[in-house]
Amino acid sequence: LIAGGLPPPVGPPAYQTCDGERLELSWPAFNPSLGVEVLGYAVYISADKYHWPEKMFWSVQVPAELPIQGNESRYSYVHECEHTPNHTLIKDPSSGNLMAESGLTDRRGTTVYFRIAAFSGSLAENLGVGALIGEPSEVVEMFCNRPPEPPAAEILHADTKQVTLRWSTPELYGAPLIQYNVYVDDGLGGDFALFRSVSVSEVRLDSLGDTTWLSLGEAEDAEEDPTNSSNSSNTTGDSREAGEVGEVGESGPVHLTEPASLHGLGPVLVSIQPLQPHRHYRFRLSTVSAAAESEHSLPLESVTCRAPATPVIYHLPSMSDVFVQWEELPVDGEACAVKRYQVLVEP
Repeated sequence: LIAGGLPPPVGPPAYQTCDGERLELSWPAFNPSLGVEVLGYAVYISADKYHWPEKMFWSVQVPAELPIQGNESRYSYVHECEHTPNHTLIKDPSSGNLMAESGLTDRRGTTVYFRIAAFSGSLAENLGVGALIGEPSEVVEMFCNRPPEPPAAEILHADTKQVTLRWSTPELYGAPLIQYNVYVDDGLGGDFALFRSVSVSEVRLDSLGDTTWLSLGEAEDAEEDPTNSSNSSNTTGDSREAGEVGEVGESGPVHLTEPASLHGLGPVLVSIQPLQPHRHYRFRLSTVSAAAESEHSLPLESVTCRAPATPVIYHLPSMSDVFVQWEELPVDGEACAVKRYQVLVEP
């Protein structure tokens, strides 16, 4: 007789931390309201995603009475990546049959695969019965790499509604780059919140060989027609001819070539918009690799300026021409610097 019955599957394991040597994973506790008494959890570990040990030959057993301290709803296990079970199938040279390659393999700096299953059984020691093991969870891939470094960014440009940041690819420690996270406060001294995630697919090489961040809308339009020169957003009231490359912090025509590498990028330009004029914003960045998210960078600070005043114009019409004149705007330390003027003509 086995008390408790067969446990249903438990949630898949999730990454906790890794220092490049040891990888900690966790998983949710089994719900006791389902009427099955779980005695523990079987952790299956493999260096090969497609080959696993038999269900009764788990790698590690975690008793149900040892949840994470301070969090009774989750369990954890720390795996030594240097000693990862190897279940890869190889051909037996004598018989020609496939057999599991025995022993341990060093998986530091690369992937390890995990599955979790709950098991139940009798609490009476003298019954001598085995455990009932539930169906193992889905396979989860984790990188045995330390987290990447955060970007070391700088402020390049600020105007009324946007701030442009630039950074180079930080140290990834061998894991592929997934995205960058940009955290921004409200410009009034409030808490940081995730403002935007910049994925690798949003960073591409432009016609000058630099990497430039595109908003999702700009990227979609540019991919439909890479020669389209109308892909510009006018945030400072200026206008440019098609094919002219804008200054740092301005949006110009985009000429897409090859997507940036998953393992690293050159200098990255990110335009944070829309923001509110005349506010003191703070920014923090993090790098997300296939291994983990980095710590947040030190705060960067920038003030969005007020829009410059509208010039007062004087005009002298004639039969064929209109002469327009205005005076240079006075210097205002809180207003955006005037780079150029734009004359709009309505018929």
